[in-house]
Amino acid sequence: MLLFAACAAIWAAAVAVTGGFAFRTAWIRLSSQNPIDPALIALTCAAIVAVLDFKAGRPLTARALTALVAALGCALVIGQWADARPLWLDEEMIALNYRDRSFASLGGRLWLEQSAPLGWLALQRSSLLALGSGELAVRLIPSAFGLATILCAAWIGLRWLTPVGSVTLVLLCSFGQWLSFYAIELKHYSADTFFGLLLPALAVAATESLSDDKRERRVLAWGAVAAIGQWISVGALLVLPACGLMLAVTSVRRCGRRAWRTLIPAGLLIIGSFAVHYLLALRHARESQFFQEFWAFAFPPAAGGAAGTLSWFADQLQPFAMKPGGTGLWLTFWIAAAIGFVAAPHRALGRVAGAIVLSGFLLTLVRVVPFYERLSLWFLPSIYLGIALFVDTAVSFAGKSRERRLVFAALSAVAGGVAFQLCGDVVRRGIDDVQATRPSDTNRYVDDRSSVRWLMAQRQPGDLIVTTRLGLPALWWYGNVDISENGGRPEMTHRLFIAEHLSGTDCDAQRLRTAVESESRALVYFGFEDYPKWFDDLVLRDLSAIGSVVALRQFGTISRAAIVDFRLAPSPGIARWSDAGHTANSSAPCSVIRPAERW
Repeated sequence: MLLFAACAAIWAAAVAVTGGFAFRTAWIRLSSQNPIDPALIALTCAAIVAVLDFKAGRPLTARALTALVAALGCALVIGQWADARPLWLDEEMIALNYRDRSFASLGGRLWLEQSAPLGWLALQRSSLLALGSGELAVRLIPSAFGLATILCAAWIGLRWLTPVGSVTLVLLCSFGQWLSFYAIELKHYSADTFFGLLLPALAVAATESLSDDKRERRVLAWGAVAAIGQWISVGALLVLPACGLMLAVTSVRRCGRRAWRTLIPAGLLIIGSFAVHYLLALRHARESQFFQEFWAFAFPPAAGGAAGTLSWFADQLQPFAMKPGGTGLWLTFWIAAAIGFVAAPHRALGRVAGAIVLSGFLLTLVRVVPFYERLSLWFLPSIYLGIALFVDTAVSFAGKSRERRLVFAALSAVAGGVAFQLCGDVVRRGIDDVQATRPSDTNRYVDDRSSVRWLMAQRQPGDLIVTTRLGLPALWWYGNVDISENGGRPEMTHRLFIAEHLSGTDCDAQRLRTAVESESRALVYFGFEDYPKWFDDLVLRDLSAIGSVVALRQFGTISRAAIVDFRLAPSPGIARWSDAGHTANSSAPCSVIRPAERW
């Protein structure tokens, strides 16, 4: 009994230290951003305690600790959402699709080589039409799913885990570096994590010892949520095989043939929903040659054989643990999760979480889903659940029989130390990333918002606008340029040009001069770095040899804009960006421009 009390005290101290560190950092960050945020934390915490109070018999301390960590996680999501940092390239490209397409045309092949579930696109377009195109409006739905992921983790923890396991799961889902980062990203990733966590939990709930009527209602409810969820989340679709298999096997074992009365209708509902969604939207991404070529590196080599495939997967374990796992302790990360799946006190939860992670490997093996960072976020919560189950296993060791209590206490202490180190590393990295790399005025060091708006404010009738191919989405979005076939601003769409470079015999400096000889000015923008380091210097050098650079601005670390007036004589010397160091010399390639097109 004393050993159990000592182990419990050690675990409580570990949770207090980790949670206190997270609370202090989140409080400093949020209170520095907005004076209302500390009150928001307190209100969120109170609301979560009230919502999660349904668990009969659960001690108030357990509920309060879980609610406190969940409140901090929710406050962090809300704080990032309220920061309203500029949109990133991928966000702009998917947002252009639902901004400039009608509801009826959201299906089919999307522009700019994008893909997303049709229901998610419809939700986003509805939000845009109702609330506008500001960052807060377009990120509202992703942020809501980010919050829902944390609340779902809290619900799972309070329903099935020990207090320590519950806090661990919520802590990981709240402060894991990449779950936190993508919680507000204008993509469907936060919906993937939410449904990737919710559907397995609902499947487990449907297998619990219940009356036949309750079990049947839960199976049908799971089928309905799965059928709807796959229209909003790719993750909901990908977890279905593992969840459905576990649910079917468990239900048939428990109820025999009677189980098929609900399993068949639920299955038909899911299959029918998938078939319609596939025909309208998903097949276009599946059949895309671009996606097949772009993501080829994220699949095992086709000619590698069994040994090559196993070696390839082994090589992915360490980078996956770092991103999206959020820890450098990659071996501990995978071993702890595996032990949690196998030895968890709650076996059904461990089996379904382990099956989902295994299905992630199998879907990559059959070349359905790339095994890569953000595209694997859908099963990361299951790995975090495995780690929380590992913590529960360690806690359960402390209460084993008296005859071998020293052995089990030692195992509990070792496992507890390992889990504490792992969770501490995940939380520390997540918080450090929030503080260091998520400012409100840039996104991945790019500030398309300020730079494009400044450039558009300087624009005069007849100006041509020059950027790179992947700089176009920023101009289309923040320049409010409609890219549909019936776009409303032809004076903008017909004046956009892409800058490229030529070398060798193809290089002719006169080509650029001829292209702009009848123009008065050029507005130049460099944002997303899809060009060599020296290319922005090359373009500025060539344009300043034709006209005079009358304005030069830099935003953030990467974004930069210039205005070149061809009516003025070239300025003496060479115009340079503030960080110029790769300015092309006379033997370097030459730049050219061509009309921009939507792809």
